[in-house]
Amino acid sequence: MLAKALAGGLSLQGTGEALSIGAAGLFMRSLTGNPMDVHLHTGANLRRYLLKLEGVSLRNKLLALLTWHTGPEVRSTQNRMEPPPQPNREAVAALPVRTQAALLDALEESIYTQPPTDWSKVTNLGQMRAVPEVKNTVNLAQQYADLGYDPDALISRLATIVVHDNFTEMHAFKHHQATFEEFHATRLPWRWRHLVSAAQASAISYGKNMEVYEEAVELLHA
Repeated sequence: MLAKALAGGLSLQGTGEALSIGAAGLFMRSLTGNPMDVHLHTGANLRRYLLKLEGVSLRNKLLALLTWHTGPEVRSTQNRMEPPPQPNREAVAALPVRTQAALLDALEESIYTQPPTDWSKVTNLGQMRAVPEVKNTVNLAQQYADLGYDPDALISRLATIVVHDNFTEMHAFKHHQATFEEFHATRLPWRWRHLVSAAQASAISYGKNMEVYEEAVELLHA
C-alpha cells in the first residue's frame, strides 16, 4: 500500500505521516498489556526522524518506510487486535460532558484505579492482555479530543503518570515522547490519535512496577 502510494506521487513526508496515523490507529485497536506494542508508534516516529536527515540516501529512506511492519514487536500485534473502529464512538458519546479540568481529573482517576495485575496468572509477558478498564481511559481521552481541549494540558498530565513506570523498562517513556512528537508533526484531524494512544499506554503501564519512582521520591523527600 505504501509502495503504491509512493509510486502514485505521494511524498516521502506524506507517506511518513500516513504511516504514523496508521500506527496510532493500530495501537488503539491493540489488546496488549505488555510493553512491546508501543513500537508501533516509536518505529513510525523514528522513521519520520530519518526522513528529515541529510545524508541518508533515498534508497535507505524508502527501505525505512517499507520495512516498518517487519519488526517482531509490530508483527506480533496482529494477533491481539480489536476490530475497527476504535475508540468505540457510542461509548464516547455516552460520557457526561465535563470541563477540561474535570475531564483531566476523571482521566487520571481512571488510570490510577486500574485493577491490579494478578501476576500468578501471567506466564508469558509477551502475551499479556490489558484489562478492559483501559478502554475507559481511552474513551475519556477521545472525548477530550472531541471537545477541543488544550493538548498541552493532556500531555503534561499524562507525563506525570508515565514517570511512575519502570515495569516497561522505559518503553512508556519512549512512547510518550513519540506521541508528543507525532502530535505536533501530524495535521488535523488525525493528530489527536497520538494523544489518545498516549492515554492508552499510560493506563496499561501504570501500577505494574513503580519501585524506581518510589525509591527516588523517598531519597528526594518529595
